[in-house]
Amino acid sequence: VNYKSSKEPNDHLPLQMVEVAASNLQSMQHLLRELPKLTLTGVDSFRNTENRADQIAAQAASLRAEFGARAALLSSSSAEDTFTRGFLDCVFFAGDNSLPTIEDDLRLWLPKVRQGGLVAGHGYHGGNPGLLRALHKFAPDLNVGISYLWWWWVPSSNAL
Repeated sequence: VNYKSSKEPNDHLPLQMVEVAASNLQSMQHLLRELPKLTLTGVDSFRNTENRADQIAAQAASLRAEFGARAALLSSSSAEDTFTRGFLDCVFFAGDNSLPTIEDDLRLWLPKVRQGGLVAGHGYHGGNPGLLRALHKFAPDLNVGISYLWWWWVPSSNAL
């Protein structure tokens, strides 16, 4: 996240970010190491993880041990009410790209991103028609980059 290119001034450090479908803790660790003022919460439904519950608990404990209160893993159901409207600087979508899921996720998380904040994710390609349809419905000024990354800055008039 490079806030020097944000369309709004960033005078409210530390940065607050949520990664939706946070299955890759390595990316969370990398971001937390590189951005010392970042607080990052991984959110996941943890469906189909019954046989990995111990592994997930160990990963969460490892994040807390290394980064303290700057890192957390929450279930989707408990995270919904954790963040208020306009609180987040960034939300990154890393999960289910089916049309109903991504639309639900965008409706839930977009209002929680501040004006001038960043909405981003990956998977922008022809194999994800639901994601493409949802992004072109929700994104006012969609950008697409290498490795199927996509993003936009939340406009000042966030109507969602």
